Amino acid sequence: MPTPRILAAVIEENGTEFERLISLVLRISLLEQPDAELTEIGRNAWLAGITLAVVTTPPFDLAEQIRRPEEKRKTAIDRVIAILPWEKGEQPEKSLFHDALQQVFPDFKIKKSTPIQWVDRQQLEDLIQQLPPLALRYFPERIERGHERCRRIETVRAEYNREFLKLYGKIRFIGMSAVYKEEASGGVDMDRIYIPLRVVPEAPPRRTIASAPTP
Repeated sequence: MPTPRILAAVIEENGTEFERLISLVLRISLLEQPDAELTEIGRNAWLAGITLAVVTTPPFDLAEQIRRPEEKRKTAIDRVIAILPWEKGEQPEKSLFHDALQQVFPDFKIKKSTPIQWVDRQQLEDLIQQLPPLALRYFPERIERGHERCRRIETVRAEYNREFLKLYGKIRFIGMSAVYKEEASGGVDMDRIYIPLRVVPEAPPRRTIASAPTP
């Protein structure tokens, strides 16, 4: 488990860790069908079957946040989960959120009566605290001997990493003579290996065409 972090800092960063956190909470605690495919349709916005989940804040500028669907067939939205991690105990105007949905998704079937589940900051914290691994990472002070357990995990993890590097920390060249390559006998540290992301083939040598002799 990674080092404990303050939830407020993760929310303010609004980066990859925050997206992963929200997707986990959605799958485990909020979706009625946890096995439904969670498709990302924009920044902090997902579609899972007939459920739309979005992390947003008033005044709901969803047009900048969510990509328009590419499919021409209208997809019905029967449930909306609106997560407001920056708000605590506040319920924004639902009509404004419905209007924003209608503007962003003209090709979707979204009724005025579509239920919206609001998840504010306090509710998000409660959901996280119900999941032991996440609770230990973000709220170790709320768990019995939480900080002690985190330190023990970090110690075991450090020992594991050291042993792992002993076994797999070098690339060895089997069958290569040490006379030609000094690294063949001792191996090369993994962190010294450069692996290119792509290979550009060399251009074939130019062929010169001899000009015909002038008569």
